[in-house]
Amino acid sequence: MFSSAGNLRDIEFKMASAQVLSLADFPRILIRWELKTTTQNLKNLKFVVYRGESPEDMSPITAEIASDQLYEYVDTEPSLRMFQKHYIYKVIAREYRSNAVVQTFESNEFAWQIGEDLVGLYIVEEHEFKYRYIAGAPALILKRKRDTTHCPECWDVILKRVTKSNCQTCYGTGTLGGFYTPIPIWMDFNPEQKIDMVAEFGEKQVGQNDAELTNYPLLDSGDVIVEVLPNKLWRVESVFLAEKRQTVLRQLVRLSHVNKTDIEYKLPLDEEIRVSMVDEFRAIRDETEF
Repeated sequence: MFSSAGNLRDIEFKMASAQVLSLADFPRILIRWELKTTTQNLKNLKFVVYRGESPEDMSPITAEIASDQLYEYVDTEPSLRMFQKHYIYKVIAREYRSNAVVQTFESNEFAWQIGEDLVGLYIVEEHEFKYRYIAGAPALILKRKRDTTHCPECWDVILKRVTKSNCQTCYGTGTLGGFYTPIPIWMDFNPEQKIDMVAEFGEKQVGQNDAELTNYPLLDSGDVIVEVLPNKLWRVESVFLAEKRQTVLRQLVRLSHVNKTDIEYKLPLDEEIRVSMVDEFRAIRDETEF
């Protein structure tokens, strides 16, 4: 702990872990953390993820992550694909007052493990390649906020529901902010409708579509997906997980079209990220295959 000058007391990490999502050509290590339950206001708390080959040489690998965002980060360091090189991680929470750090709280150090299911990792990596270079398109995932502060503008505390459908404080979710920061990914918006998808979802209806993506981020009903190139928004209706030994390899998703007049179209999106993804998509499309 940095000092005791802050207002927060007894902030402890409930867990902090590193999960291998894929290696080889698309190294991705999912870092997650969770705090023990507290009634204290965490608005002045920000998180930074540290990484190193030993506890003595750890350095920050993220910008500060606000306490009202997802408590996770995907590490894509290229050298992660080297099996003989194992990293350790640590998450540090910083309490601020007037732009100065007055107190810090640290998680235990933790490491990632490859595990025994290299076949599963290979399947994920093959699909990542497919979505990026063959049959996929760029997208932005907006995870819906669920267990956060209720919307101060439209949430009815007695009826337990929103009172405005066009609220730009919660975007119709009833929670402050509505959605977390968009996550850029590649996915397939036109997969073949396989037997297992029909069995799980039924036949597609007007205004619906199916899509595929790999194991991150895990989707839930109510999340929003931005199909970047046509700037089309979809709402997640249901998700079917394709697993191997209880490890998620792919997600098959039933989507419903978001109308242009719906409040989700007013969600703030980073135009720089969208332009970058479109440029990459067009560069891949224009490449000579052989």
